[in-house]
Amino acid sequence: VRKVLLLLAFGAAATGVAAAEGDASPQADDARWLFQTSAYTRHYHFDPRHNNHQHLLNLERWSAVGNGLGIAFFDNSFGQPSQYVYGGKLWRPVDSAPLVHLKLTAGLISGYKGEYQDKIPYNRNGTAPAIVPSVGISGRRFSTEVVLLWNAGAMVTVGVYLN
Repeated sequence: VRKVLLLLAFGAAATGVAAAEGDASPQADDARWLFQTSAYTRHYHFDPRHNNHQHLLNLERWSAVGNGLGIAFFDNSFGQPSQYVYGGKLWRPVDSAPLVHLKLTAGLISGYKGEYQDKIPYNRNGTAPAIVPSVGISGRRFSTEVVLLWNAGAMVTVGVYLN
């Protein structure tokens, strides 16, 4: 039920962003959908309880001007099913390297519960605010990123554009 509600909220928000951008983007059809998964995760500090296999399923919608929305389903560092619902901004700061991008997302992460609820700051009832920076390379069809998980670790993702 929680996943269905999150997907419905994401769909409604994505529709709202598309409507709000109106003439701000070159064309409404320029929005891109990106599906990503985790290829590699490394925690900065060894803990035998850490899970380095997140089983990430991530869907993002990016406008032509770099505004985005996303929803991710994954197993957190302790193997608990978790979700991240977010908005973000994508920049291509290097004119001579147009495939390179920087991305910053912010939203709510849910799933750190029980004995692990204190592993992320400001966690209340299993949900906390999160900010996630990344750097990547993306072309017409494919994308890869290094996602920085603050003081916990880093993850490499691979993705494919669906349109």
